[in-house]
Amino acid sequence: MPRGRDGRIVYPRVIERKPAPGDVHPLPKHAVRKILRLVPIEYVYGLDRVELRARQKNEIGNPFGCYLPDEKAIFLYSLPLVWRLRRISEGLRRSVESFDAKVTVLKEEKLIEVRWSEEDGAYIDVWFWFRTFTHELGHHFVEQYKTRKGANYSRRHEEIVANLHSSRLAADFFRRHQ
Repeated sequence: MPRGRDGRIVYPRVIERKPAPGDVHPLPKHAVRKILRLVPIEYVYGLDRVELRARQKNEIGNPFGCYLPDEKAIFLYSLPLVWRLRRISEGLRRSVESFDAKVTVLKEEKLIEVRWSEEDGAYIDVWFWFRTFTHELGHHFVEQYKTRKGANYSRRHEEIVANLHSSRLAADFFRRHQ
């Protein structure tokens, strides 16, 4: 890791851009900076920056975040605290419900509503950290340490491996903070 004149590790830059209207950044800049210091250093090594951006195309979760290997950058997209979706995958439904988000089918509007309310114990920031940011750190880790002669894996395989790293980071965090 690069070091400053004082010998301390220089962590990747964190850039916070304005969220989409009505949205929040689930992990604000100060939280991302803290988190980068909590994860094992091998997940941060070589990472140039983390950018907090407005979500794309006014769609929720398409994507929540992404990793750009050529730039060694993670982009995390803003979200509203109430989502209105035409459909929700079973995996995403289980994921948000496991963090106490309320998922309701609005039959009249033919939509699914996902509501994040801290008063009810639903913390979008914790969900976003454990399901999105750690996943993108997993992509960076794999890209950073893959061998030049390594096999080319399918996109599905890359997603599975990033999920495994995400689970590892979450388990490691909970083990250290019990």
